Amino acid sequence: MDIVKEYWNRQPCNINHSKKQVNTKEYFDEVEKKKYLVEPHIPKFANFAKWKNKKVLELGCGIGTDSINFARHGAILTIVELSDVSLDICKKRFAAYDLNATFINSNIENITDIIKDTKFDLIYSFGVIHHTLNPKNVIDQVYNLLSREGEFRFMVYSKVSYKLFWLMMENNIKDIALGTKIICEQSEAQKNCPVTYTYNFNEIKNELGDLLLHIVFYSKIASEKKYFDINDVINSICEKLINRHPHIYKDIKLNTIEEVKANWEIIKKKENDKGTLSGVPKSLPSLIKAMRIQEKASGMGFKWDNKHDVLDKVIEEIKEFKVELAKPNIALMEDEFGDILFSLINYASYNKINPVKALEKTNIKFINRFNYLEKISNKLNKPIYEMTSSELKKHWDDAKIV
Repeated sequence: MDIVKEYWNRQPCNINHSKKQVNTKEYFDEVEKKKYLVEPHIPKFANFAKWKNKKVLELGCGIGTDSINFARHGAILTIVELSDVSLDICKKRFAAYDLNATFINSNIENITDIIKDTKFDLIYSFGVIHHTLNPKNVIDQVYNLLSREGEFRFMVYSKVSYKLFWLMMENNIKDIALGTKIICEQSEAQKNCPVTYTYNFNEIKNELGDLLLHIVFYSKIASEKKYFDINDVINSICEKLINRHPHIYKDIKLNTIEEVKANWEIIKKKENDKGTLSGVPKSLPSLIKAMRIQEKASGMGFKWDNKHDVLDKVIEEIKEFKVELAKPNIALMEDEFGDILFSLINYASYNKINPVKALEKTNIKFINRFNYLEKISNKLNKPIYEMTSSELKKHWDDAKIV
């Protein structure tokens, strides 16, 4: 694993998510914001708040974005990380926020040799185990470190994934068999990592068998206690599928995907009396949350007749924001500015625009142009802050055509 350690020492995961001074709060805040923008599913997957005062073991931390959130929510955290460079940055991150954890610089393939007398309520690993030589060996060891009711939450990548098809298009590969050969060289996490173990269909079959064993096992326990049996489990999911797909199993006619989605939300509303929007996770980044809120509300029929009305709403919110600008009240300005953003996100959906993707394109565009500006600044030996407005505008316009 020395070559793997050397690789991650050279380029710790997510290290380039910010251009600010490394190891500062500003840097770490921007890294976190970018990471959860790109991978908004992580907070829900980790469920940081659940582990307050619980023992958590994180296998592979990178520069500590998930780690810091476990600590913020009060977890008793132990971290094992192969890369000493990554771990050093993680330690400085904890120091910057005055948070604590136990840090271990070691290979997780020998985890039971490193940790022997502690049982954990959660063992967590996101995008790490597939970088080991033998992921199954790591997983087998993990179960020896779990408390009786402990959870093991981990994510690994599969050969058949969005990244595979992206690589195939990028390299003009039409044969999927050839595509799977390069996925090991260019893992989903970062390109050219020397060890990236990816699962094939036979291994997925075996893992599904392991999962099925747990389902049968828990069903057997429930059956012995007269709660339910395996037949009840199967019938339950069958009934749910039939109930939520009346356009397939019943006489209801739905002609478009939008109609199917709208009907799906209506059915779920009948099943759940907590309210339509209760299904939107609170941990989602605000932009993603706004998209899901509007999607669910629209599915219940709460929507505009046409996109022109939505644009009028955006203009109306901007006018209201301008009114608040004249008043020295930050809270009211924030309220109105939030209304503008919410309306813009809604307008994007009516035009089939993904606002996350659109914003990221602008981020990249700005970074490229600002990098050009810095190159000009260095070439002229003139700091950006010494340039006049007209000079800045000229160089910025030049950057647009480079």
